[in-house]
Amino acid sequence: MFKNQAAIKRILERQIDQDKVSHAYLFVGKDSDVFAALFARTLLCDTKTMGGCGNCGACLRFDNDTHPDVQKLSGKEASIKKEDVIKLKHNFVQSSVEESNRQVYLLDVVDNSTPGAMNSLLKYLEEPEGQTTAILSTDSENRVLETIKSRCLILQLAPPTRSDRFNELSDLGYDAVDAFYLSYLDESDDFNEVKDMVHEFMSHLRNHRVNDAVLYLQIEGIKNKKLDREKFELLCDILELLLSSQSKKSEELSASLSDFNNRNELLESVLSVHDRVRPGVNIGLIIDQLVYEVMKIDKARKF
Repeated sequence: MFKNQAAIKRILERQIDQDKVSHAYLFVGKDSDVFAALFARTLLCDTKTMGGCGNCGACLRFDNDTHPDVQKLSGKEASIKKEDVIKLKHNFVQSSVEESNRQVYLLDVVDNSTPGAMNSLLKYLEEPEGQTTAILSTDSENRVLETIKSRCLILQLAPPTRSDRFNELSDLGYDAVDAFYLSYLDESDDFNEVKDMVHEFMSHLRNHRVNDAVLYLQIEGIKNKKLDREKFELLCDILELLLSSQSKKSEELSASLSDFNNRNELLESVLSVHDRVRPGVNIGLIIDQLVYEVMKIDKARKF
């Protein structure tokens, strides 16, 4: 993953080569916890390969959470508490430093810490013991105390490009269509549900079942309340991608729409309705407007 963070990679490699590793780092941005863990593995790796070689004893123990010179805390599920930080310090005192001659502690989502935990952590950062390195991560730098940030080397991760995101999703096993959609959109827990609604809607239209298509939208979106403002905007985003020329980047998408001749008219309608979405708007009325636009296209014998 460091291949997309060339500037950060150079800084970290230089520090390791010159044996000038800082006592505290703060990784900021999407997937900051992943990068923090990779850097921790680098510091302990026998070969000091960026990200760790993944094969040496130190890397294997790191991956199995059995390395005695690593302590981890995470604020993902619950707040990091003062007692957690105290326990972390105690565990380091009780353990011996191995060949790496370095102890590392990882604090993921450090901004989700209680005031007591922050104060305890601050004292630890102010008085580092021996070869101890703190590696903190957060999605939002603004939520981290200034006193904490002032004692860390802050590394702002560059956001992934669309191409990076597409390749990453493909590597994770997403099919071409989902990877293509998500390379444009923010990943969302609602994505699969809304995507399925889009596919059902489009399936009716491709098979000239216009009444079924619009009735499906009204029942699912209004009666069953499956489309709030954010989900409706996501539905419009997916429809726009599906109908736009950019969807030709996916052969699977092009094939699925090869017999669909009214892309442009429907795309214009979706864009027009999407522009009317505002905070506080009645989404039921907006869905009805999209239904009206679709029926208007049908009356012109476009479907």
